Amino acid sequence: MGRQNGDGATERQRRCPFCGASGVKFSKEHWLPADWGDYFPRLPNLISARHDYDGESTSRVENLSQFDKQFDGICSDCNSGWLQENDVAAKQGAIDLALRRRTYVSAPEVLPLATSLYRAALIGMWGQRDAYGLPSTRFSELYELRRPPRDAHILIGHNNEGFLYAGGNYSALTVDGFRETAVRSFAFGGLGHLFVVVIVSAPELGAVVSHAVREVKRAAGGSLVALWPNSRRRVDLPQHPISRETAARVTELGVALGLRDQPVERTPIPERVRAKYPTRDAINRSVRMPTKQIDW
Repeated sequence: MGRQNGDGATERQRRCPFCGASGVKFSKEHWLPADWGDYFPRLPNLISARHDYDGESTSRVENLSQFDKQFDGICSDCNSGWLQENDVAAKQGAIDLALRRRTYVSAPEVLPLATSLYRAALIGMWGQRDAYGLPSTRFSELYELRRPPRDAHILIGHNNEGFLYAGGNYSALTVDGFRETAVRSFAFGGLGHLFVVVIVSAPELGAVVSHAVREVKRAAGGSLVALWPNSRRRVDLPQHPISRETAARVTELGVALGLRDQPVERTPIPERVRAKYPTRDAINRSVRMPTKQIDW
């Protein structure tokens, strides 16, 4: 019998969620591309959150940066092959937006950026599959299409403080009581000032997702714009930045859809973390500063 992994499956049994390969070498996939982290401060602690189907919420503090966060179970061929190639293609545009060097995505950049952000959202969902299940067909679909499907929605905006929801915020609501048919939202701001919301579900729930997207955009009050689906047109970021209060509403589907009045309270920063950073000097010592810059 083969060695067991974290899913309880043996190496022989498990399959890559993207290509379906089994009996191959598996690796850990970075949630956000590791080499992008060279251009940003690396936060020493992340708070990641998820919101259950029944309104329950859980959060945890992780002692790593958003660029160090990895999830096991992706085959090495996908990890170091086409997934990496697309992140390389999206890198310039993503970093430009994240560092506020510009406020638009040119038409040729839309596809690689949308694909890279969609990949990040799927990997974030993959990392929490034990609790929430997965939109499983979406992984093989991305492998086949090499782009997000037309019924997946990617909204982007910007915020003034930077690194808003840097650890990711996962929200899911069921339509018929089964988690396999949940409408899922994964939001993250680990890329500097760039803020991303990805909304996806089972293919048969396209109308439900479209309604959810409309409500999220309404709750955002003009601070989010659609990057995808897109017919290869330029996308300009909204004039108004998204605030922390607005982000809290749009990242919880139950709140955006009017099923709950208020977002759940965020996990308070533990005292041990507060004590670690009592002064600005201590913060500067703990945060790993950028080691590279792009020649603009």
